[in-house]
Amino acid sequence: MLRAVKYFTPLVALIALFLLSTAASGAAGLFHVETALGNDSIQETQYKVRLYNDSSQSQSGLKVRVFVNVSELIAAGLSATDVATEKFWDQCNTVTITPLSAWDAAQAIYYVDLNFGSYSLPASSACELHFRIRTAGWQLVWNSANDYSRQGLTCCGPYITTSRLPVYSKAAWYTAASRKRL
Repeated sequence: MLRAVKYFTPLVALIALFLLSTAASGAAGLFHVETALGNDSIQETQYKVRLYNDSSQSQSGLKVRVFVNVSELIAAGLSATDVATEKFWDQCNTVTITPLSAWDAAQAIYYVDLNFGSYSLPASSACELHFRIRTAGWQLVWNSANDYSRQGLTCCGPYITTSRLPVYSKAAWYTAASRKRL
């Protein structure tokens, strides 16, 4: 016990306090996401996403991950390759949407990243993006009700703060949703 106290300096205490507060708060509140649905149908889901930089410094290397469950496509004889994305509006004119990637293919869970690339999001600011995820051939089988990122949203409703679109910064996660398997 005495040996541990010997090495417990004020700097170590400060580092421990930071690590505990970061773990408890999900990255000490550096970012948050608000989202709303623009449309939700049997062909597509349209998202409106606002990424907020709540820190006191510019941030780059950011991405927001949107999760979908494509089990309804598989049941209809389609696959994850039958999903398309389209960007309508990008306030910062920088975001690219990655192709659908497997998170847990056995459970039909996939995601797209809204990649802000090298864009430096200023401190205490936000960037908004409008896009859709849809069946590539406009087949009438899309159903977002089982999509993790859509949970808690209503079609054409107001923006709400959500942790179901996790934020990543330079490959580190910053919201609780990105820490666990869906």
